Amino acid sequence: MLELADLWREQVESDSAHLQRLRKLFEEAPIRELNGQELVSCGGGVAEVRLPFKPSLTQGMGVIHGGIVGLAADTAGWFAAASVYLQGLVITAEYKINLLTGAKGDLLATGRVVRQGRNLIICRLEVVDAENKLVAVGIGTYACIRDRRDR
Repeated sequence: MLELADLWREQVESDSAHLQRLRKLFEEAPIRELNGQELVSCGGGVAEVRLPFKPSLTQGMGVIHGGIVGLAADTAGWFAAASVYLQGLVITAEYKINLLTGAKGDLLATGRVVRQGRNLIICRLEVVDAENKLVAVGIGTYACIRDRRDR
C-alpha cells in the first residue's frame, strides 16, 4: 500500500515530467523565431513569458504592436493553464486584452490561473514593461482537451 508521502512523490515526479514537456514544446515552437519570446517560468498555474524588444515588432510609431502584446499575454496564459492540466492539452478558446499604454522595450507577460473547471481554465493576463509599468491586462479562457487514451 502506498503511503501519502509516496503518492506525493509520484505526483511531484509526474508534474516535473509534465513541466519538462511544456518547456520542450515552448522551445520547439516555430513562432519563437518570429518574436524571440522566452519562457521565464512555468508551474503551479503561473507562467511568465519575456518578450525582448525588436524594432520589427513595432507598429511604426515606436511602440510594440498591440497584437504582439496580446500574443505574449496569450502565450503566458496558455502555459499557466497547461501547467495545471495533466490529462491532455489545452487550447485557447478566447482571450481579451486591454492595452493600457504604448509598450516600449522588453516586456514580461504573466498568466495566472484564477479558476480551473473540468472543461475550461480561466487565467488573468498581465503585461509589464522593463520598468514594471503595467501596459496590458486581460483574461484568457483555455479549453481542456483530454488525451484520447482517457476517453
